[in-house]
Amino acid sequence: MKTIIYINNMISPQCVNTVREELYLTGLTVHSVMPGVALVEGEVNHNEISARLEAHGFELLASDILD
Repeated sequence: MKTIIYINNMISPQCVNTVREELYLTGLTVHSVMPGVALVEGEVNHNEISARLEAHGFELLASDILD
């Protein structure tokens, strides 16, 4: 299933690259990452993603499952 993840504090291309890498490391297929939002596919573990993002100064805001 595809999920949109909303992320706070992403302001630069380096932020996009860091978030992409961290989402990939959780085992997700990363379709796209833009400042503030990522489209991923797979089993989303909010606790793991939140911890990984917070380690870099980002904040997981919310997520929406797409049909």
